[in-house]
Amino acid sequence: MQNKKLEDGKFPCYGSGEIMRYVDSILYDKPSVLIPRKGTLSNLFFIDEPFWTVDTLFYTQIDESIIKPNYLYYKLKTYNLDDLNVGSAVPSLTTTVLNQFPFSFPKDIEEQKAIANILTDFDDKIENLQAQNKTLEQAAQTILQHGLLRLRSATKRRMSEVKVCLKVGNLKS
Repeated sequence: MQNKKLEDGKFPCYGSGEIMRYVDSILYDKPSVLIPRKGTLSNLFFIDEPFWTVDTLFYTQIDESIIKPNYLYYKLKTYNLDDLNVGSAVPSLTTTVLNQFPFSFPKDIEEQKAIANILTDFDDKIENLQAQNKTLEQAAQTILQHGLLRLRSATKRRMSEVKVCLKVGNLKS
């Protein structure tokens, strides 16, 4: 982790795929977009808390008088960063490639904020729906398991005896 031994702590330490652990030191404490240097190049993170990264990620130091960090995150998400790959076996990015990457954005900071806020609201809604979906899937699994346990006393059959039911998907209308 960038040639430093870190103790366990409360600050997230990101790798190119996720939070790897929590450490006692911070690398940067302002909003930043984390961009994979190795691996899945399109797996961006927007971070708005103190953090540390391992050497498979670039972090951005953003001049907020030019571009809002969360707007930059959403803007970069519109590009296929895999197209910037300079690696062979393992997808890779370099600072040279990233620093030369051209993109346009509104000069008006308020417009950037408005766009980013709308997209953040959508992301929040998606996250909430995904959590609800997971809860519903777990509830369905519990009900299914409970119901199947009750059926143990039912008449046992061989799969060959229920083949008609298994072939229903092959029927043509």
